[in-house]
Amino acid sequence: MAQLPPTLSQTKTAAAWQQIGATQHHGICLPLWALHSQTSSGVGDFGDLPKLFDWCKEVGFDCIQLLPIFDSGDDPSPYNVVSSCALNPIYLNLSSLGGPRPEHPSPRLHYTHIKRSKLHWLFQYYERTFPSVQTLPEYKSFLEKHRSWLEPYVLFMAVKDEFGGKTWHEWPEEKRIFETCSADPKALDFHRFLQYLCWKQMHAIKELATQKGIFLMGDIPLLVSPDSVDVWAEPHLFDPARTVGAPPDYYNPDGQRWGFPLPNRDAMRKDGFAWWKRRVKTTE
Repeated sequence: MAQLPPTLSQTKTAAAWQQIGATQHHGICLPLWALHSQTSSGVGDFGDLPKLFDWCKEVGFDCIQLLPIFDSGDDPSPYNVVSSCALNPIYLNLSSLGGPRPEHPSPRLHYTHIKRSKLHWLFQYYERTFPSVQTLPEYKSFLEKHRSWLEPYVLFMAVKDEFGGKTWHEWPEEKRIFETCSADPKALDFHRFLQYLCWKQMHAIKELATQKGIFLMGDIPLLVSPDSVDVWAEPHLFDPARTVGAPPDYYNPDGQRWGFPLPNRDAMRKDGFAWWKRRVKTTE
């Protein structure tokens, strides 16, 4: 019987194992914001990872797993994401972009304040550089490659900004429906620009990790926030009447209600689980 050729997924998996070797490995798991250094702006970011690579090599580690780095809005929890694909712009390294950075002298992590401060800085950077960036072939290629999740996301974020961060359930009726929603073109371009910068910095860091012999892994949150672009743009894929939680235990006698809507498996099955495939492909 003829042997079937390996699938693309199997080929990539084999290449990853070949890169790090099938032997014992040791590493560390941490949230990226924990790597705050003198070159970051109040919170650990992509630019702090090379220092961690060097430290891992010194102590004999060769694996790093980051907690999810997807956009979680104003929530510091990396698991309450507003997008299953978009990266969190709070992790952008501003030092590499040039110009004076916002100062955050406090040793404490004031997540919301830091994120808003960085977004303000990034908007000024966007106004200075976007006219030249938008003509780059690399930028156009990014938009085309990630269009399926990027366009709903930037629309969602632009409208969210328009209404001061309110949940999409509180928006005007015409905005609550994805197909009839519109937003300021400049706001759309700003959020496209942020994701392009995130993608560019993260890929450069991933290549550096490979060069240094470090296996850099990510973490995908299983569920998404009810106030997410996923639930807003494709509500049929989720069951709003059922949410995820945890059963009673010693510390929580009534159990826990996390509020994440359950995926509608029947609806997802009809399109071949395209939502899940898109998520996995984006993280490759």
